[in-house]
Amino acid sequence: ELKLLTGGVLLLRNKFFIILYRGKDFLPKNIADMVVERETELKQWQLHEEDARVRAAGTLHMDTETTADTSLAGTFSEFQHIETICGRINDIKSEDEVKLEAEKER
Repeated sequence: ELKLLTGGVLLLRNKFFIILYRGKDFLPKNIADMVVERETELKQWQLHEEDARVRAAGTLHMDTETTADTSLAGTFSEFQHIETICGRINDIKSEDEVKLEAEKER
């Protein structure tokens, strides 16, 4: 689309600049300097963000040792405990169902 409108070839297109080449035309020095300056600024910000990510990852401490006071959350014993409770609930439900069926048959 830009090629048809301007008659040039797209060299660079980003958020801030669109640079087209139209044959014998040349890129003015001040525009070339602005493009280079902006690209180096973006690279510096990327390096700054990467450094911040590395520092943040370094502050995280992964403890691989097991502690004496372990939680039951997500363990097999917790599952068994829940299963016994739910089993009782299912038994209660089945008793209610039996009573309902007995009433239906009357």
